[in-house]
Amino acid sequence: MQLDLFKDTAFIYLWYDSPNKKYYLGKHKGTPEDSYTHSSTVWGSFTKNNIPKGVRRRILAYGTDESMVELEVKLLTNRKKKGKLYWDRYYNVKWTIRAMGGRKLEKHNQWKGGISLGKKLPGYQKKRYAKRKKLCKKLMGQGLTFYQIKEKCPQAIIAYPRALLPQEEKDRIAAIQRKNYRKKLKRECYCRQYSCHYCGPLLIARYGTAEERKEKRKKYDAEKYWKDKSNPLKLAHKQQIAKEYNEKNKEKIRERKRKWHKRTYVKKPKRNISGKNNPFYGKKHTPESIKQMSESSKKKT
Repeated sequence: MQLDLFKDTAFIYLWYDSPNKKYYLGKHKGTPEDSYTHSSTVWGSFTKNNIPKGVRRRILAYGTDESMVELEVKLLTNRKKKGKLYWDRYYNVKWTIRAMGGRKLEKHNQWKGGISLGKKLPGYQKKRYAKRKKLCKKLMGQGLTFYQIKEKCPQAIIAYPRALLPQEEKDRIAAIQRKNYRKKLKRECYCRQYSCHYCGPLLIARYGTAEERKEKRKKYDAEKYWKDKSNPLKLAHKQQIAKEYNEKNKEKIRERKRKWHKRTYVKKPKRNISGKNNPFYGKKHTPESIKQMSESSKKKT
């Protein structure tokens, strides 16, 4: 038993081609169960029974034909404005109102732009939930359990009372909520404050605690001060520090000087070059080298 809650309505769909890592966003007047796939002129055509591997579809929103056209244009213009990196990942070619039929579309003040699956058109989400709630009550009145309703009508499960859910389902929902909350924190927390429970540990691991940062800053300032040679006050400061050090450590300086004067050098043994140890032993100078040596000795005299 399939229940068509959104009969004679339009919807926005998003195809994802994982082998090529590309998307196609479009609008269709009808239901997701009919044989329609897409209307792209760039992307290859295929039927619903022969979908290529790695290609999948996701329904983003339902509504009237006019509201879905407006929403489609806003989603595509948002992608186009973000730059070439975003737009090159789409098979779409047209994104303006003129290119898509030239219709005068109404403005929705609640729409802020961007592909946000949770944001629907105003008033639509409440109506959809009310329909599902009626269906859920009707099926519960027939004496069906949670799992039986899930098999027959999965759309009505959303309106099932939370208190009557089985414990396994409650645990599953709680785990999903925790996971989504962590993802949200990682994506949206940019406060960069040490008091934050998410940013604090990351900042301490990277830059250290407050005391460590103060010590690093003092060292950096001291190095910067002594490296600057253009400051005339620095010489006077250095002389003053030297005087204070000499007055405090007179005995240490004297002992250091005594040790310096009493130091002993280890004499290296002289190399014996006489006789056969001489590298020129058994060799003679050429007449050219003798002339050069005599000329150099005359120049010195």
